[in-house]
Amino acid sequence: MKKMVSFLVIKTSIIIYVLPMIVALFLQMIAPSATIEFKYWVQRICFYLSLILWTCHLKKENQITFGIKDSNDYSGKKYMMPALLGGVGWQCFCVFAYYISWFNTSIPNGFTEESFAKLYNSIPMLLSTAIIMPIIEEFLFRGTIQELFIRYIGIKWGIILSAGLFAFYHGKGFLFALVIAMFMGYIYFKTQNIIYPIIIHIGNNLTNVILSKLGLIGPDKDMLFIICIGVFLVSFSIIRVWRDKK
Repeated sequence: MKKMVSFLVIKTSIIIYVLPMIVALFLQMIAPSATIEFKYWVQRICFYLSLILWTCHLKKENQITFGIKDSNDYSGKKYMMPALLGGVGWQCFCVFAYYISWFNTSIPNGFTEESFAKLYNSIPMLLSTAIIMPIIEEFLFRGTIQELFIRYIGIKWGIILSAGLFAFYHGKGFLFALVIAMFMGYIYFKTQNIIYPIIIHIGNNLTNVILSKLGLIGPDKDMLFIICIGVFLVSFSIIRVWRDKK
């Protein structure tokens, strides 16, 4: 079973880290004069497609259903509100990272700060960050990888290891991603419905997008009130989930 886990980790890591580099090299060979924005979007689309194909392959090979139940089954609806508030609250809490220079996000090679800011604030990029990527990541990391890890090594370590793999993919934000990934993993295990971790993930990412667009977060902003809101919402969410567990 440990060998199966290792193979899954290695294959997923190759898709996440190696494939984008191959696409970048290929683009440089066939379209060296293309704009950096064009190359960025081609790489991003190829990356999305590779994750979707890998998820579909794992789903078919291992007969995974993603726990999507009949619409008349309301057994997991009690997690809807704490899930959403947990995602929103965690992002509000995590804005304190702007006070620490080490967490500052580096600009991709080839971009200037101005050009990347323009790209980041475009509608396609905002939709990608807030909605598309959370859905793809949840089907892969919670819906397939966590499900398989639980089969191979048990519930506790299955949730922790899949969350760790997800967090490792997020670079400097490892600790922030690890905490919310374990929360999403637990919610998914309890509800057996992929919709709930997707709600948490979208709530988390969408909050960041909204706060950024409103100009409320940044290293030069006073974000104490937002952090306090985050602490309150996360605490409320944890208490609600814990009460349901008991």
